[in-house]
Amino acid sequence: NKSRSFSLKSIFPHKNTAHAIHMTARILGLAIILSDFSFFLSDGLFMALFDFFIYSISLIILYGLSIYVFESIALYNFSFSDEIYKRKNISFASVTFGLSISSAFILKKIFYIAQGSLINLFFLWLFTTVLFGFALKTYQIITEKNLNQTLLQKNNFNAISHIGFSWSWTLLITSSLDVEINNYTRFMTFSIIQIILSIIIFPIFYSGISYIFGIQKSLITKKSTQANRPTSNVIGSDDKTGINEALLFLTTAYFTSMISGQVHFGSFYPPL
Repeated sequence: NKSRSFSLKSIFPHKNTAHAIHMTARILGLAIILSDFSFFLSDGLFMALFDFFIYSISLIILYGLSIYVFESIALYNFSFSDEIYKRKNISFASVTFGLSISSAFILKKIFYIAQGSLINLFFLWLFTTVLFGFALKTYQIITEKNLNQTLLQKNNFNAISHIGFSWSWTLLITSSLDVEINNYTRFMTFSIIQIILSIIIFPIFYSGISYIFGIQKSLITKKSTQANRPTSNVIGSDDKTGINEALLFLTTAYFTSMISGQVHFGSFYPPL
């Protein structure tokens, strides 16, 4: 079946824009991950190349696994071959773009924190994968948009909302990882505390920014708005509020990370 076979011609925008976006996200993600590599020639050229080979292969494998896990969570009702090759669904490609970039920035952060240890890298990958996987499940809680309906209707504007959502969680998670990794239990405890702190602060900025710019966004208004809408078409295909919502997510996450990032625990350890 030619529609399911891979061809470089299909990634050209005039052939299949959705596939072009999808492939660009993968390539850009790899560039982000490998951008922090340094060659230390003090131990010789061979060791420098050997280290680069080992760590790059490890990161590429973890990058592929991250994308697989995150897309399985967010897009479990959809098939890549159907949406990209058959329907040429740009909305689907936009969501995968956001998830790919999120995966890349998370991996870039944990590679820096791992300090050259593959054991630390694998532990951090498992930890952040669980955190971001749970975070993806909160999309329907804080927004009135239905991702399945967005993709079925090919609403590109609302797909951008999910990009902003995933990138905002990426910002919150990566900012919570600035903890010394001498002890795994201590690292996880403080990171989770930072995330909980961010979750507490996030709605405050979210409501404040929404009020300042006249955007009616809150969990209360969400429920009342959904109750007043016809059940046949909660979110129409002509809904273009996704860009505003994406910017709102990112702005709120940035201000939240500014506050939570200034909390330094030092030698404090919470009683368990």
